[in-house]
Amino acid sequence: MIEEWIQECQQNHPQCQQLITPVLPTRVIDVGGGGRDPCLVHSQGRAGQYLALSHRWGDPTSHVTKLVTTKENISQHCQRIPMSKIPATFRDAIIVARCLRIPYVWIDSLCIVQNDRNDWNAESSRMGDVYENAFATLFAERSRHCADGLASTGRDLDTARERFQTFQFQQDGSPGTSHEVFVSTKLRTYPNSLRAAFCLFGETRSYLETRGWILQEEILSRRKICFSATELHWQCKQIKICDCGLRATVLKGMRDVPNFTAGLLNNVSWDDQVTKRTLSARDYGDSRLSMNSDKSWRKLVEAYTRRELSFDTDRLAALAGIVSKMSKSMGDADTHYLAGIWRAHAPSHLLWRASTSSGALPCRRQRSGFAPSFSWASVTGSVSFLSTKGLDGPNFPQPSVPLEVLPAHLTSLSGSDACLFVRSKALRAIAYKRRKTDDATHDHQGNNAYEVGFCVLNPGNQLLPFQQLLLDTPEDWEYFTEDQDREFLFLVTHIVPAFSFFRHPKGLLLREVARGRYERVCLVPEVPFDYKWETIGEWAFDVEIHLV
Repeated sequence: MIEEWIQECQQNHPQCQQLITPVLPTRVIDVGGGGRDPCLVHSQGRAGQYLALSHRWGDPTSHVTKLVTTKENISQHCQRIPMSKIPATFRDAIIVARCLRIPYVWIDSLCIVQNDRNDWNAESSRMGDVYENAFATLFAERSRHCADGLASTGRDLDTARERFQTFQFQQDGSPGTSHEVFVSTKLRTYPNSLRAAFCLFGETRSYLETRGWILQEEILSRRKICFSATELHWQCKQIKICDCGLRATVLKGMRDVPNFTAGLLNNVSWDDQVTKRTLSARDYGDSRLSMNSDKSWRKLVEAYTRRELSFDTDRLAALAGIVSKMSKSMGDADTHYLAGIWRAHAPSHLLWRASTSSGALPCRRQRSGFAPSFSWASVTGSVSFLSTKGLDGPNFPQPSVPLEVLPAHLTSLSGSDACLFVRSKALRAIAYKRRKTDDATHDHQGNNAYEVGFCVLNPGNQLLPFQQLLLDTPEDWEYFTEDQDREFLFLVTHIVPAFSFFRHPKGLLLREVARGRYERVCLVPEVPFDYKWETIGEWAFDVEIHLV
């Protein structure tokens, strides 16, 4: 069946073709065959076809024996890796490659030296090329770890059969004649066809759909062969096919958008949930197909941060492949990237906050020095971005963006020394915590006794009304006291229409940590009517500061 899908793709899908044979990754597994065991080979710049494997490593604390390449065993792996020693998922991938007559497979745990940090850093930055250049990627969706294998088991199928029931039906007026009715139950979504009602691909759990590292593999892969617990599924740039016979074409117009955006639209649902696992041919409209790199990145980060990482320190590394691909598709002036923020779209990329939506992972601060405070990577957990869209209609004022990123200090990619040098409008503010009133809302960290907020200071040092803030992490409470004498900076990033004749500022609340250097405290998303820009804009002043 896989061979038939490949043949159809090669003959009928020009979008999927590799015009030249790609250069192999630094190391690949020679699949062997004919009595010869697999082995690890250094490609040394050779070209060739290979499959990539997308799999779940499993719980780091589990007792499942993992096969990895290290500095100690790399020489041995280059000579021979006995099939009897290879875990089931890896072994099945090698067998699939042999059956398809593809000489190599790429498996991260074997092709990257796991205890060599330099090698790991170098190879993780090339992930984009690895998955994009692979002939196809095998997704081990049913596998909890490397010992589970690709193929579904009898137990998997027994679980799937629970979703169907058979009834005997006798039609009135036809004595002695009965019919057997096959009924599909427990559907997650309403099917758009009878065949779709009995397709099980989207009805079973994928152990990959919640993993952070997997997202870029889903987006960048040229062809995906997915091994779920119930069905085999194919997806390329033009069609999706399930082994039950159900098929759907990708979104109309997809061929006219950049590869990164097309991959994002095919693999991330519009409501920020995890991977779309359905063949339903939904119409998403022009708004999705016209997504630019700014909106694409924000939707990607929102989906990515809903996923889990075994190690929080991988938060930036697990997107390195996508960053590499995206930077090549953008203009030279747009390619400055700093710890999760693109310079060209910095004003909107700075407007993140801890997500409060259903299923969001709680946010905590990363270890000191991991990422600058202005970056969403400075916290763990799920984040969302604030919309800066103005009101529709020719009679409404349009949003303005006073914030400008200046060219200095854009050399460091991560760490505590990374900073943005920005120019914008700012306002003086007092921020503090106070005991809640009876009708005050509870913050999403569950602190029921206090609320945190800020007040803008006018030129006469008079306070405007208290505006409640939502903090990103519980640790952020340490910034505030019950006193009203701690001054902060309200950095204005956007001025957005709220009514026909009024505009309101949005931006960041900052605290000064050294002369001219400021840390992000939290987002200032909405402000009360008293904070309309037509009034407080006269109190704003120009600043040039370093965000750290």
